[in-house]
Amino acid sequence: MSILSVRYNLNLVQNKVAFKATVPNAVQNPPTEQREKMSSGIKLGIGLGLTAIATIGIYIATKGKAKPETKTIEQPPRPLAKLKEMTIQKFKENGKFQKGQAILNDGSNYTGKITTQTKDGKNIIIEYKNGGLQKSSKIDRENIIWSKDYSKNKIGNHIVTISSLDGVQNINLTQTNNIVKLDQEQLKNLLENNASLSSKQFKEKTDRINYKSAQQKVEIKEIIKSKEIKEVEKYLKEEEKELEKLKLEKEKSDWRNSQWLNREHIKKEEEYSDWWVKSLREIERPRREILQKEIKILKEELEKDKQLFISEYSRSLPDIEERFNVYKKDLRIEYGNVFAHKVEEAKNYIRNDNNYLEYLWARTPKIEKMIFELNLKHLEANNPERFYWFNKAMNEMEKRNLNYNKNSLFFLDENIIKSIANGNFTCRNNLEALGHNIAFRINGALRCGGKVDDAIVAILDEGFKHVSPLSEDAVVYRQVVGNSVDKSIDFINKLIKAKKGDTFIDKAYSYTTYYENCATSCNGIKDKGAPWIILKIKLPKGAKISNGSQYEQREALLPRNAKFKIVEEAKLVKHTEDGDFMEITVEYF
Repeated sequence: MSILSVRYNLNLVQNKVAFKATVPNAVQNPPTEQREKMSSGIKLGIGLGLTAIATIGIYIATKGKAKPETKTIEQPPRPLAKLKEMTIQKFKENGKFQKGQAILNDGSNYTGKITTQTKDGKNIIIEYKNGGLQKSSKIDRENIIWSKDYSKNKIGNHIVTISSLDGVQNINLTQTNNIVKLDQEQLKNLLENNASLSSKQFKEKTDRINYKSAQQKVEIKEIIKSKEIKEVEKYLKEEEKELEKLKLEKEKSDWRNSQWLNREHIKKEEEYSDWWVKSLREIERPRREILQKEIKILKEELEKDKQLFISEYSRSLPDIEERFNVYKKDLRIEYGNVFAHKVEEAKNYIRNDNNYLEYLWARTPKIEKMIFELNLKHLEANNPERFYWFNKAMNEMEKRNLNYNKNSLFFLDENIIKSIANGNFTCRNNLEALGHNIAFRINGALRCGGKVDDAIVAILDEGFKHVSPLSEDAVVYRQVVGNSVDKSIDFINKLIKAKKGDTFIDKAYSYTTYYENCATSCNGIKDKGAPWIILKIKLPKGAKISNGSQYEQREALLPRNAKFKIVEEAKLVKHTEDGDFMEITVEYF
């Protein structure tokens, strides 16, 4: 129904009860109480003028529930042509409303009056001439509440003149209809295209539109409510992100503070150590002099044995690649480097025959034992404090029946030795996760099939036995790249082609992070054009991992020989000239 139809909701009834058909032109002066009642009716009439019957006709004006028809004595039917007044029900039997015109069933335009009665007993009289609406009135007994005269102005606009106790008002129905049309067009556009508007903006725009149907008002309220809910949800998400950011900043700050305290502690410890070492050296001077003589004898024996070994095996040596396949299994790296950095350096070193033979000689059981004895005497003679902690650490590892090459223990830094000596295999100085500082040194060698008799492997494997299991499922990230230098590109190519359900094993200790953006900052060398792969790793509740939450990257170190299953195959995240960024989702089990 058009917005112009403000719905009179008048009760239609066949009015066969006679009432005064003629009303005095002059409005009578009713009592004060009655006038107040009339005043409210007049105001309603003025409002109804905005919804004139111009387009729909008297049928719309009188639509509603009819009052029960009054029983009267039926009069003999009169010829239709002579009928000048009839009820709405009677008219419907003898004619119809068509495009605002009242037309009789014989096709002629109706001239006369149509009457009906409202629910509260008031009468409505509508007058037609040649089928066109001329006038309508609402009457309470003999008092006119309001009357409306319909006409056209010089330019053809439909005009309604409303007369009531409040005065006379002229309304241009054509202009009103155009305004309503324009409002409806704007409102329809707003209801269909409001995605970019906030709830406040949408409300302000709809408030400026005057003409809305009841259904449209309900729809507007629902849209505003929906937008407000989405805005609250968006605000809460932004607040959650901000809290996560603040949490990360706090973790970083706590980590920096812990590092500062650790350095201060070490500084004080060193001050005490200097005094203790000086005192000990004076006490142990005779013992140290004996050790120096024993060291000299051992060095001479080792040098003599080495020369004999070189002389014996120098005639038939393998090529560089075969040498490297042997040598790489013991290749260690320092912080800031990756395995590929050491490959060319290692090949250049073992290209020298003597260097390669010396490496083989040092790995024979007899020489390994002599070298350990030499290093231990050297440590006792020159660094009594480290010698003390070193022996304590060896005793702790023996208590746990750990198998390892004792010579590899000499390469660990003092803080790690002290942690092991105190029986702590999971933390370094009770601040930093132990494995995070040493696993990278041997990861390359392990992935190349290196020996697992290194002290680092023994320490890390023991540490993973004692870490606390995860209390809930977690997700971590790891970036992997490949290059032709250390053949790691072969693994990358296999990952790209892997199918859902395929599994793979990392022989080394996998470094991961809880923050995806931190994963891309990890060290690595890749071939030009080769892809970057981000592994999204799902960790199950109960998994034993080394949680380095005190690091800015929030590292999580996984044990060696970790098994992974592909749950989502490689997908493209971003394309660059230097290679694609791919993501693969895996499960750790």
